[in-house]
Amino acid sequence: MYGRGEGSELPRNQKIWRTTPKYRLTPMPPTRSPCEHDGVCVNTPGSFMCNCTQGFTGPRCETNVNECESHPCQNEGSCLDDPGTFRCVCMPG
Repeated sequence: MYGRGEGSELPRNQKIWRTTPKYRLTPMPPTRSPCEHDGVCVNTPGSFMCNCTQGFTGPRCETNVNECESHPCQNEGSCLDDPGTFRCVCMPG
């Protein structure tokens, strides 16, 4: 059972704060990820790294990848780079 004093198991995301002579269970404050654009923060020894979602790069996933650089549009379509993705605009006809 939770909250039975020192050495007790705690629910996830909670800490015990000692207030003499009793203990008080409080939720941990939410933390904000340093990774942008829904990148996943991975703890490493003494630091962290970000696993970026498709379309973003950089140490904190802060840089949009320009997918138009690879010329993905066919039949002379124009490529428009959007954050995290791209669109092809086709010629009329």
